[in-house]
Amino acid sequence: MSVKRREVWFAVGMIVAVTLINGLMTYVTSDNALKIMLYFVGIIFVSRFTQGYIIGLATTAVSVLLFDLLFVQPFYSLQFYQNGYGIIFLAMFVTATICWPNTDTRYD
Repeated sequence: MSVKRREVWFAVGMIVAVTLINGLMTYVTSDNALKIMLYFVGIIFVSRFTQGYIIGLATTAVSVLLFDLLFVQPFYSLQFYQNGYGIIFLAMFVTATICWPNTDTRYD
């Protein structure tokens, strides 16, 4: 299965958009549940509107790393100490896996 450049840019754009929105939300609320939900929405969009699971799973991995790095204490580290985040990260991967790709879209 080949990965199309347009799909990669769509995924990158979605990750950047969600991360920027979450960065702005930091000034409004410190609740990470809302930020996680935005990453879920981004993952669902990428998994649904691209062909196959590779880009969805890659988007999930990058989203998890960015969320952990930027929004979980201690900030700017890849360590998290809050209970439940491991389960949330697993749920993100499951979400990307079960979202059926849109096979009706033709890019060629």
